[in-house]
Amino acid sequence: MICYLFVIKNNSSGIGIRQTLKLWDSSFKSSFDFRLLFFLVFYCAMIGFRTLLGRGLFTNPLQNVFGDWALYNISGKSVVSSYGLENIILFVPFSFLFLWYLNTRRSRKGIFRSFFVSVIAAMLFSVLIEFSQLLFCLGTFQFSDLVYNTSGGIIGSLIYLACWKIKCLIMKNKK
Repeated sequence: MICYLFVIKNNSSGIGIRQTLKLWDSSFKSSFDFRLLFFLVFYCAMIGFRTLLGRGLFTNPLQNVFGDWALYNISGKSVVSSYGLENIILFVPFSFLFLWYLNTRRSRKGIFRSFFVSVIAAMLFSVLIEFSQLLFCLGTFQFSDLVYNTSGGIIGSLIYLACWKIKCLIMKNKK
């Protein structure tokens, strides 16, 4: 976020650590867009930590490419697996925050276009995570993760659209 400030407000950031931190603090307190972008970047970092850095090394990241598609373990045991549900829930806040940030930066006329952009962003972020796991052997590459994460992106975007519609109805009724 300090690099973002350096690009956006290049006249006063980068002069020193104290000046840069003061600028960051004042931007965080005064700008809603900056706070929203901070929370989006923070959540992306948490997803990266959870999916990449919080794991051990795998010797064969392609051992289970098609992944777990059921809520129970098919390997002969009747153990309930919440793996798919966790992947869906992981991407709901991401797409909600991403769509919210997009709509603070764009005109309100393109809300449904922004919906598709946020779903594609969730899918591309999931692809980035899966290929990073494959490249660094930190987890396993699974197509089911791509489907679950994109589904979470769709659900988060639909929740945002529902909230946006409710807000529009409330604003319309106030007039």
